[in-house]
Amino acid sequence: MLAATLRALAAAQFFPIKAHAGDPGLSEFSAGWYSENLSRMKEPRLIDASTNIQARIYRFLILPTWGNAVAVRVEKKRGSYVVSSRRLAGEAGFKSGELVEEHDP
Repeated sequence: MLAATLRALAAAQFFPIKAHAGDPGLSEFSAGWYSENLSRMKEPRLIDASTNIQARIYRFLILPTWGNAVAVRVEKKRGSYVVSSRRLAGEAGFKSGELVEEHDP
């Protein structure tokens, strides 16, 4: 029970958890899986940038069953776009592993 609660808290850091059938949030499982990988990648929470109306941030999260988890983030900063990327060592469908590659401007 404690592990499920901790997973839910970690997931809430990145995504809203679905409260009921009509809620557009993610299920606890999906939010936990995505959030765990983003946390391992040391990716920022995009919700923190949502208060800035000028912010333009796009993130692509790739979680293949038998391949490395990858995140690519594109941000508009001072009139130009910058690209950041992260890759984990393991297989995203099983054990994602540790951060092994990161590229920032």
